Amino acid sequence: MGIYFNCHAQDIRDHRNGKWTLLHGSDGKDVSINTSGELILLNTAGKLYKYKDPDWKQTKSQFNIKIYSENSTYFFVTGDGMKYSGTYTYYETPQILSPLELGIYSKADIRDIGVDSDSSMWLTEGNGNILFWDRSIIELKGTDAVRIAAGAGQIWMINTAGKIYKYIGPKYPDPSKGRLWQQMPGSDGRDIAVSNDGSVWLVNTAGKIYQWYGSNWTQVEGSDGSRIAANNGKVLLLNTAGKLFLRTY
Repeated sequence: MGIYFNCHAQDIRDHRNGKWTLLHGSDGKDVSINTSGELILLNTAGKLYKYKDPDWKQTKSQFNIKIYSENSTYFFVTGDGMKYSGTYTYYETPQILSPLELGIYSKADIRDIGVDSDSSMWLTEGNGNILFWDRSIIELKGTDAVRIAAGAGQIWMINTAGKIYKYIGPKYPDPSKGRLWQQMPGSDGRDIAVSNDGSVWLVNTAGKIYQWYGSNWTQVEGSDGSRIAANNGKVLLLNTAGKLFLRTY
């Protein structure tokens, strides 16, 4: 059962009051919100859109796996696992679009990507390993990671079993100096997001939506979630039917 939305104008739930609002658009595959609060959508055809109220504006670029945005820069994972970054405007073609310099990992099978507030990058590989990138690469093996999110100095990840972990290591990961990840409460994680203010949001495999409060998860209204993004006081939810919902917090 999806998130309920009443189409009568007088009954529409306003996202400014902490309720979900259905946005125009469908066939979503992945979503992102940058630190400026811009909403970014990648649809199932690999087309990229920015939200300009009351509708989405398409760019001329096409990617088909994963989108992540931070400040005015957007990071993409393409179908062959290549990682690209570039700056986009509403109507213009990409500028400064180029592969990331990942050295010997340039052909890694990247599945997810998160960028922290200091521009350091965390990427998950198809083999479950994690790459940390900050002008040089550190590979963390044996993490079994699938989804990863970063923001405000926090890094959270979900592994193949749906277990949830938080990074507790030093700025530059060094497995020789002890445990790097702490298992957190919760299970059956599907997607996770960390905002630039440090708030953490989770969607589980049942489609339920949660926010982290101090020491545990608090369920928020809504269901049928598939992908989630958070930044700048906004949360953008993509459901299993590809529909998009927005709320503020």
